Amino acid sequence: METTKLVLIILIFIFGFQGIRTLIALLYSLFFLEKNQKVVNVSNRNKKVRFFILIPCLNEQNNIKGTLEYLNKICKPIEDICSIYAVTTEKEKNILNEVYTWDVIRNEISNKSYHNVFNLHYPKTEGGISHQLNYAINSLRDQGVFNEFDYIVIYNADSRPHPDTFNYILNDSIDYDLKIYQQYSAVLQNFKELGNSVNGLFLKTFAVFQTRFSLAHEIPRSMRTLSSNTLVSEYSNAHCIGHGFFIPFKIIESLGKFSENTMTEDLFLGFLIRSTGHAIKPIPYLENIISPKTISSNLYQKYIWYWGPMYYPYYYWYYKNNFLNGRNSFKSFVIMLQGILSATAWSFSGPILLFGLIFAYLNIHLFMAKILFFLIFIYAPLQYLVIVYRFEDIIRYTTGRHAKYFNILDYVFVPILSVLIIIVSSLPTFVSMFMEVYSITFGKKLTKNKTEN
Repeated sequence: METTKLVLIILIFIFGFQGIRTLIALLYSLFFLEKNQKVVNVSNRNKKVRFFILIPCLNEQNNIKGTLEYLNKICKPIEDICSIYAVTTEKEKNILNEVYTWDVIRNEISNKSYHNVFNLHYPKTEGGISHQLNYAINSLRDQGVFNEFDYIVIYNADSRPHPDTFNYILNDSIDYDLKIYQQYSAVLQNFKELGNSVNGLFLKTFAVFQTRFSLAHEIPRSMRTLSSNTLVSEYSNAHCIGHGFFIPFKIIESLGKFSENTMTEDLFLGFLIRSTGHAIKPIPYLENIISPKTISSNLYQKYIWYWGPMYYPYYYWYYKNNFLNGRNSFKSFVIMLQGILSATAWSFSGPILLFGLIFAYLNIHLFMAKILFFLIFIYAPLQYLVIVYRFEDIIRYTTGRHAKYFNILDYVFVPILSVLIIIVSSLPTFVSMFMEVYSITFGKKLTKNKTEN
């Protein structure tokens, strides 16, 4: 009995701490977004900034037309300082296509008479997103187009940023202080289309899972880098995400651009940004992106993404040897430890949640087991219910427009399925670790395929 009570106390502490902490963070992010939903005054704006939007593309024939049209529309008022580059890759020829993405892009440019939309083509059949982005940045740099205040902006081929995003940057950077901005994502662009079947409700819950991660983790992390408490702002880890990302050209050039030697490139760059003392400022408008349309795609996405936090020890080693001439850095070491903790939490949150549910059920006669059930409810179903309840508001944070939506099935089943989705989402991380060990042991190079749909 004493052992049972001890285990319950440990589980109560874990789910009490994580549940209450992430619920507060989620509500704080929603409050932060709501209070900043105001018309941006661009009469007094940074006159020197220009935007170079890079969209890496691989087999994006179905998505790129709408995205180019959307970005061109919201950039129309500032088209003199905003250029859009769809960056295609020769790698696409490895896949049998009747029409390639660059054909679609070039037809769109011609048919729509876009004068600020361009196609840059990465000429090699090897490499991934980071190679495409670095090729584009290097090509533009070699043409001598960049000046001191220019921003490199990264979006995906399915991105739908809030219409006021660019005006916000122009207004916020009026002091001409070069800042790094991150626009976080709601993964709800195709939420309604996922349907109300059992499979559809599972897919909707995956979409809410990822949206919750932006609200409960990503935005609060980046806010800490802006804290007035020097200890918090200096030593807090924060992620940059490979879309909705705004970084001055001179800063990304100084950091060596995007890593071409790791499975994912964005968390590595985020580590370098934080280790070199830069804050990552959250944009108070969201980007709306498409959620994968199959369960297997959702799981594969997480399998790939886990390489980001899994590689924090490598990021520290790289920073130490390439930026500090082999010297240790307490600050970057602390940031690395936070990254490792995040990776560990991701891997074990599912198994611990499953164990907690079973253990509480087997000891339901004990009052502490009932407390544990309540804290698990706060940790998962309640937070997913909050996002479903605030769905219309979250969409407004991505579009600036009010949209009515209500589906009773979402209110009932998304919170219930949240527990299963959290458990299942931990499984791919163990596959990632196994494949990394396999790769090191047998010298096999692992490749990253598309993680969408």
